[in-house]
Order: sequence, then C-alpha cells, then structure tokens
Amino acid sequence: MTRELPPIARRNRREPAYRVPFIVERDDAPRYRLRNVSDEAVHWVVLRMIGPGLLSPLQPCRLTPGSALEFEVLGSTLARASSVQVSWFRPGGPQYLWPITF
Repeated sequence: MTRELPPIARRNRREPAYRVPFIVERDDAPRYRLRNVSDEAVHWVVLRMIGPGLLSPLQPCRLTPGSALEFEVLGSTLARASSVQVSWFRPGGPQYLWPITF
C-alpha cells in the first residue's frame, strides 16, 4: 500500500541563505558562551547534549544582539562522541538547529 506524501512548501529561490547568528566563545572551557552576533533577537534558545557528557541545565531564553548565554559541558570524550545542539526561533520564523562540536 502506498501513501501520498504532503506537498513540500516551496522556498523563494531569491531568498538568501540564513547565516547562523551565533559564535561560541571557548576561552574558558569547560565554560562556554553562545553569543548572538546577528542584528536580530532570537527566542526560545535551547541547548541539548547529544552523546555522552553533561550539560549544565538551562531554561529556554531570548538572546538580543550582542548578548550571550553561558553554559558548561563536562565529559572525557567530548571531541570524539558528543555535540551540543542549539535550537532557536527567528522573529516570526521557523525553528532552526545548529550543532556545536568540541
């Protein structure tokens, strides 16, 4: 039995690619800062640990341009097996995901 898939929303091909609005400041590892370097506020920013390791618990937050979210990651094999997934929403837009690797 086959099912019909829903139509895929077509994106405006003239719309430029969306640049990830963050940089990760790593100077004080294992404490990191996720800084919003864009010119727009992003909201419902959430961090999730993928793989072995511990991520300090954080509440979803809003990051205005120039502001930063501090977080701590602990683990012995982070570079080989782990990442932190950042998810956020642009104003009036869809959800985005971005992995941070170590």
